[in-house]
Amino acid sequence: MLLLLRRGGPRRTTINRPSRRRSSTPPVPPVPPVPTSTRVSVPYKRVRQHVNPFAGELRRLRPTPAQLHWPSRLASPGGPFHVDLGCAAGNYLFACARRAPGVNFVGLEIRRQLVDVADYRQRVRDRVPNLAFLHCNLLVPGALDAVLESMGSGNVRSVSVFHPDPNFKRRRKKRTVLTPALAETLAKRLPAGAHVYLQSDVEPLFLEMAKVLQANPGFAPLADADVGRGPDFCSRRDNAMGVRTDREVSVLKQEGLEVWRKNFVKV
Repeated sequence: MLLLLRRGGPRRTTINRPSRRRSSTPPVPPVPPVPTSTRVSVPYKRVRQHVNPFAGELRRLRPTPAQLHWPSRLASPGGPFHVDLGCAAGNYLFACARRAPGVNFVGLEIRRQLVDVADYRQRVRDRVPNLAFLHCNLLVPGALDAVLESMGSGNVRSVSVFHPDPNFKRRRKKRTVLTPALAETLAKRLPAGAHVYLQSDVEPLFLEMAKVLQANPGFAPLADADVGRGPDFCSRRDNAMGVRTDREVSVLKQEGLEVWRKNFVKV
């Protein structure tokens, strides 16, 4: 309490101050820091939209035997496989793997940063037991051969090539993923009845991919009505996988753009 004096005589004025009494509630102890050993850093680096598969270490990039040891990477390595060529970060493969737990999904991608992100999501957050990713250059001779051979004879039931890099410039045409050589590898390694799904929002690229498979005697066009008779996850709606890719979603949001699809079967 404070007394103030004014002219004309003393005057008692009261000024209330906040109480300084201590609270009866004990203070909350600080949260201990998370041990460093349990922290997992998210691999992040600026991802290039286009990479040169013939530059530097990529010219010799092939999966190692440890990466192709499926018993250490998948819960049921003896089951059927679906292989996605050029999966980017593999977002739609996570959805496909959950829809079809009896099928092993393996995504191949040349950009290391995207593979690191997909691996991190798989190891730390989602932990889908029938999904794996490989850092792989499909244009290296023998790379795709090694991947398909490691999965066992007759186990690869389907392959997808969705929205590959169109490589518009003439000097970059040699980077095209679906070449006659790759089609021949698929014809040699895939069992009869296996499906190959093509999809692109660039019509010239789509027509070029379809032409490559049509020219190979190991493949025949697959009618839309027969897509649903393929692997368990297949769908007759939208694309054959039943789940739209990130690129597909982005394209179909824009008025006037279209996605072209065509499916083939190994004969």
